[in-house]
Amino acid sequence: MRFYLPRVVLLALVWAALKGAFTVLNLLAGVVFGLAVLLLVRPLYEDAGPEEATTGNVTGLFKRLFWTGELLLYFIYELVKSSIEVAQTVLRPDMKLNPGIVSLPLDCTTGLEITTLANLISLTPGTLSLEVSPDEEKLYVHAMFIGGEEASTREYIKHTLERRVIRALGPYGRGEDGKRKEGA
Repeated sequence: MRFYLPRVVLLALVWAALKGAFTVLNLLAGVVFGLAVLLLVRPLYEDAGPEEATTGNVTGLFKRLFWTGELLLYFIYELVKSSIEVAQTVLRPDMKLNPGIVSLPLDCTTGLEITTLANLISLTPGTLSLEVSPDEEKLYVHAMFIGGEEASTREYIKHTLERRVIRALGPYGRGEDGKRKEGA
């Protein structure tokens, strides 16, 4: 906590200076935004104090921000694509549905990763996350279009959405493919 107070004060003053007025409201907003920024960059410091941040940690933060942006853009793309596909299916007179449940083995290891993956799947039209197994190794997903292609649906989710979630939110020490690096 001793690291935060001078930094919060500095960031609050910078915020007020950027806003062009040193009012109480601007200073309070600066404190809130300063704390948010410090919590955002906290992974830079890992177990060390802020004075010991390394360039590798800074690079990791920018990679993490890039992967998070890529996840959001990919999700928006999937959301639009799935919405069109579901709308076309529902408007057809024959409505060719092949619903089914897929058991998805998880590479996600943290609760944040699993929750984010399950929610993104449920938010995508035509799919719904049903349950996470008690050992957190499988996610059960209901999809409108499976038929006899359960393996391809499983692989599609794993190689697109799950991989991006792991890169964006997973613990440090994982490669760009989402897999844990050797020795990490």
